[in-house]
Amino acid sequence: MEPSIAFVAAAAGYFIGAFSFTRLIARIVAPGTDLSHTTYVAKGGQQTLEVTSVNATALALRAGSKVGLATGLLDMLKIFVPTLAFRLLYPQEPYFLIVAVAGMVGHIWPVYSRFKGGRGISAVYGGLLAIDPLGAVVTAVIGPVLGMLIRDAYTTFAGGMLLLIPWFWLRTHDMRYVAYAVALNAIFLLASMAEIREYLRIRREGREAPAYEEMLQTNPMGKGLFRMGVFLHLIREKPR
Repeated sequence: MEPSIAFVAAAAGYFIGAFSFTRLIARIVAPGTDLSHTTYVAKGGQQTLEVTSVNATALALRAGSKVGLATGLLDMLKIFVPTLAFRLLYPQEPYFLIVAVAGMVGHIWPVYSRFKGGRGISAVYGGLLAIDPLGAVVTAVIGPVLGMLIRDAYTTFAGGMLLLIPWFWLRTHDMRYVAYAVALNAIFLLASMAEIREYLRIRREGREAPAYEEMLQTNPMGKGLFRMGVFLHLIREKPR
């Protein structure tokens, strides 16, 4: 691996990933809206969840699911394109893995926006679709199903990423791919600390955290997972 090409791959991934489609679209559909602090109010107005990331979830809560879905797809595309380009240019070297990880870092901590961005799930799957489309589909289905079975929101949203670690080991036996999967999970956990602290604060105060079904419906991805759970009879409640 050439250090100079690896540097270019990291820089390309980061600076492209740092571009915020959320902020761009928000200026069009919700001008003047501060997306850095969004409060989700659950049923009855008794349960709340603070969304501190600037991403498709925050925009969906302000402007609707269709806008949030379009934003999420664009966030995937911005990582997919450079990752695929480096994979085609250098198929024998893992520069494309560097692009994908750097793109996720740029999405979460964008230099253009005071290092305040999203949480990275869309960025992960954008890169993964260029690296291993089958892995993207398999883990994106099995991970949420496992999360629904144990009724854990974190596993439902991020279980697919966790499964990437054994998936790449069994599929490639290449530690470079395994390291890529481990890096994705470590970065996502670090980026999610604000939400984890919020959840722990709610529990310390003795308040009831938003119900599992409610948490799933805070964003377009979660609503899709909710419908999948209802279809598979893993969730019985009706959608909101």
